[in-house]
Amino acid sequence: MKTKKKQTFFKPNVPSKIKNLSWPQAKSRFPLIKPYGDADRDGLKNYKDCKPFDIKRQGKEHDEEDKEFEEMENSKNKQIPLGRSMLDYSAYRSRKKLKEWEERNEGI
Repeated sequence: MKTKKKQTFFKPNVPSKIKNLSWPQAKSRFPLIKPYGDADRDGLKNYKDCKPFDIKRQGKEHDEEDKEFEEMENSKNKQIPLGRSMLDYSAYRSRKKLKEWEERNEGI
């Protein structure tokens, strides 16, 4: 017995890859996403992340925080900047190690 092939008349007009979604786009497409959660596990809250599903992209504010930690590591006084926690510093270190590892293994 032959079966009929279903024809779809509805074609969604949304991007197929969710990695390219910004926070407002992700919030409208996935209304139950938590703003204080971390979907891509990069150490940055979803509402601050420019691309909440892409681990390689963070927001502008996040890059400024990294500059504070870089200055701290280069200075003689190695105290964590005011308003920052040890968790922020450990997230910065893990991002830095991931970036170094990607640079080493780029040609493989």
